[in-house]
Amino acid sequence: MFMNSANKSKPVAADVRRRILRHARTLVRLLMSAATIFGALLPSLALASENKIPPAKDQINFYQAQLVCPAAPLIGCGSAAKPILLELERDPHVSEAWLNRPGTNIAVIWKERMASRKRAKIIQAVLSEPRVHEIKGAARAQAFQTFLAGRDWYRGADVDRLSEEEAVINAAKLVRKIRELISVTDEKATTLQHEFTTVLARKLTQGGSREETEVALMKVCQAHLEEKDIAILHEAHQSGAFSHLTR
Repeated sequence: MFMNSANKSKPVAADVRRRILRHARTLVRLLMSAATIFGALLPSLALASENKIPPAKDQINFYQAQLVCPAAPLIGCGSAAKPILLELERDPHVSEAWLNRPGTNIAVIWKERMASRKRAKIIQAVLSEPRVHEIKGAARAQAFQTFLAGRDWYRGADVDRLSEEEAVINAAKLVRKIRELISVTDEKATTLQHEFTTVLARKLTQGGSREETEVALMKVCQAHLEEKDIAILHEAHQSGAFSHLTR
């Protein structure tokens, strides 16, 4: 009796397994299709999260910019770009203005169609340059694709992120210069760099005079270094040793 019952259950179990395998294969195909579709849509979704809808090609222009950070030549200068981008967006013809990460290109999304010459005059006035160079051809196509992908473009106040990166770079340079002049432990060097970064980032993102920044940096040094070392750094500062790091 038990043998017969077991024999009857074998075909049923096999059928169940086949159904499970079919459903599993179907699910895998659906997931792969969904992943492919999502991957294709991802660039547009990234831009849509910021711009709501991707701009039409004739609605956006790209222009060359001289906004590379002098202290960190691989990124754009956030403190220099920020007022330019914000001023552009105050123009009634401009919807959005963006800077690429290297600081070499500006992207402008226009609210309405107008002659390229009129658009160029608006850019020229804000950049305060005798002429502007619009990016065209293959270079424009490449810029447009990176812009649609939503990678490494910064709008308005978002360029503060570049300024924060610049602050980290300058703080590291400042600590290296200090260690050339006086003996500083690794632990103190780390502390100095962290606090220097805070001071420099505040200057780059919020403004303030160079003198105020130098006073704040000196207070950091006074909190962590001995008086004899402070005297050496003060003398070096008077001779201009740190002038290129505290703009």
